[in-house]
Amino acid sequence: MDKRIFVAGMAMLVVGTSVSLYLNNTIPVARGNVTEQEAVLLLETQATYHQIITLFGYIAAFGFLITLISVGLKRRKGGAGKTVTQKPAQT
Repeated sequence: MDKRIFVAGMAMLVVGTSVSLYLNNTIPVARGNVTEQEAVLLLETQATYHQIITLFGYIAAFGFLITLISVGLKRRKGGAGKTVTQKPAQT
């Protein structure tokens, strides 16, 4: 396991999840007796929040993927590896 890649993946996962959850709780909500201009502004703001939440969801998913990949990685030891010798073909 490569620890640098693991830490980077976990950081992306934590940041993406925490920002996404925070933004989910702070989305502006509608209130009564608003003008049409305020309603349009509210819808635009909500759409922006949803796009940012989606972006941070992708960041969290990518961090999770990197974390899974880093668990499967092994450190390579020096050298080119073992040489493979084959038996001569019998005819």
